[in-house]
Amino acid sequence: MEPQAGADESIAKKDSNWWKKFTATDAVLKKWRFEEIMRKEYEAENKRFMDEYMDENKKTQAEVTSDEITEPRAEASETFGDTDSHAKISASHLRLGVVSIALYNEKVMVYACSGAAVRHWHDNIRDHHRIFVTTARLAHKFNENRTSDDNLRIELRTQDNATLHGFLGLYDENIAMVTSFSLKCVYTMDTCNHVDLPKGTRNSKLFAIGYATNGTLMGAKCSHPVFSATGLVSVNCKITEIGLGGPVIYFGRGGSGHIAGLITGYCKEKTTFLPTKMLHEWLQRLLLLTSKTSHFHGYSLPDGVKTVIPSGCVVRSKILQSLGYPLPPPLVFELNGRLAGRFEEYFGQFHYWDGYPFDFPYRYEGEELIWKQFGKDVLEKISQSVVSIASFHIHGKRKIRYFACTGLLIKGPDCTFVLTSASLVRTGDDGQIYGNLSIEVFLPPDHRAEGTLEFYHLNYNIAIVRLQYDLSTPISPVDIFSGRESRNTQVVAIGRAPKGAHGLLMASMGEVKGKYNAVTQRKNKHLAARQQSLDLDCEDLLLSTCQIKKAGIGGPLICLDGCFVGMNFYDESQTTPFLPRTEILKVLSKAANLIGRSSTSGLVDRAHTEGPFDLECLETSKMPSRMTRNMTRKRKRNQWPVSKPYWCLVGQVGVLDQLRGKVLM
Repeated sequence: MEPQAGADESIAKKDSNWWKKFTATDAVLKKWRFEEIMRKEYEAENKRFMDEYMDENKKTQAEVTSDEITEPRAEASETFGDTDSHAKISASHLRLGVVSIALYNEKVMVYACSGAAVRHWHDNIRDHHRIFVTTARLAHKFNENRTSDDNLRIELRTQDNATLHGFLGLYDENIAMVTSFSLKCVYTMDTCNHVDLPKGTRNSKLFAIGYATNGTLMGAKCSHPVFSATGLVSVNCKITEIGLGGPVIYFGRGGSGHIAGLITGYCKEKTTFLPTKMLHEWLQRLLLLTSKTSHFHGYSLPDGVKTVIPSGCVVRSKILQSLGYPLPPPLVFELNGRLAGRFEEYFGQFHYWDGYPFDFPYRYEGEELIWKQFGKDVLEKISQSVVSIASFHIHGKRKIRYFACTGLLIKGPDCTFVLTSASLVRTGDDGQIYGNLSIEVFLPPDHRAEGTLEFYHLNYNIAIVRLQYDLSTPISPVDIFSGRESRNTQVVAIGRAPKGAHGLLMASMGEVKGKYNAVTQRKNKHLAARQQSLDLDCEDLLLSTCQIKKAGIGGPLICLDGCFVGMNFYDESQTTPFLPRTEILKVLSKAANLIGRSSTSGLVDRAHTEGPFDLECLETSKMPSRMTRNMTRKRKRNQWPVSKPYWCLVGQVGVLDQLRGKVLM
């Protein structure tokens, strides 16, 4: 046995030095460097967003605190009530719908209150769940106690000592909604049949109920209901903090109990609650916003209603906001909701830039590789001329992206321009653009330059952006004026993903099929309304069978020999509309002729003029004023809609793994 052990030891010593013989190639070292750079950028961005949120949260909480009336508050663990009230509510089945709600940071409880299970559901969520209502102070405490670790969690305790995990959703100034996903049966209170309380008279049939985290059921008798102008009711009743969010029960004839309202506040000997009728209307109104669909187009919160960003999702929410995307409705984060219509959605086949550090996630088995069909010179030209371009609103130190698409670098007389879609800068109104947007042009891995909008033509949806300085990397601007016309029907739509999607080149191959309007009108006759494409009504558009996404808007349509065919647009169909080269040159020639230059000389540099120039003005500038007015009345402006991103629930496979401490029961 000893010789064997010695042999094993010698082999181990020999193999332990294997790494010294390993030599990394220059390509591998390049990938490692890029991976390290991108990892550090990602970590720095996450830290910046979290710090930004914490600073904003501190200011918000300071404003909330300054607006509140400071009253001495009891500890959350302090109970209330009397023996007679306890005996009364213990005999009622309604007690089974009362729970304690505790807010934890790691294992430390930072706040506790009561809550009530109600007979309402999220109709668009298939998973078994229960809705609880409680005090809005739970939401305030959630925001107040959030730290950079972002690991708060909510636990509910039922009357039989079962523990449920809860997710905080919508809240207003009085109440908050908590949803728990569990198969546990919990009695729910009916809010449909509200109680008509006698005004201004003594009433000993009202009881405030609370449930402590240690399993203690509490009850206190209420009297003398007083109705305020806001609809809230105040009663003579002494409770503690733990009673906030609990129900007020009315015992009518025969001793049957009904929920009369939900406790929203207390002060000394007074307790305030929201009547059942108002509670029911609040729940109905908010649940109807999302319960009828799993696709939330144009979702927005009602006035006075807020939502809590789930634990573990602060950085993600800040990133979404910086990219100009809407935050999701409640529970969509937790249920793995998907944001559809993003600018980062890929299409076609990828071409990875030199040194791309990550594994190639896509394989095109059974497909002919598009990028291998280009010649080496054509491929290099595409890589150095197709850029990602984005526009931003500037709010102080914050940049919020407005639009992102693809652009094509084209030659100017003494500078470089970007040909792209005017959707980059146009507002939702006809004939209007945002004049104060910041524009950024990007080439991977990290080459950026600011751009200035020089010319635009909204009827053809064309924009020309001038680079303010070089991209600090080799570029190959296209001489779009001297290129030849192609008769080849096989074409390739090219796009470049935004910086957040690593700036990868994308390509989709197809064929030119003729006039866009004629083809789409025939196709839409056989499709349901929801399947029809967006209405791009420009008569000069042609159509190809290439399939792109939003990122491909403004990108070039080319032949395999690199010949420029047109500029792509997006209508959410399985085909791609494009503006042909001939129409683009007509527009660009107007810009070139603006100061008497020939169209073959390229575009002029208007760096010393003020503001972008509307090329449509040239179409009417030489006409008599009467003809101009008649033309304006008769001409219908082309529509170039781009749908807004929206959230949807697809699959509903459970809670996000990133939400630490939250496990579906």
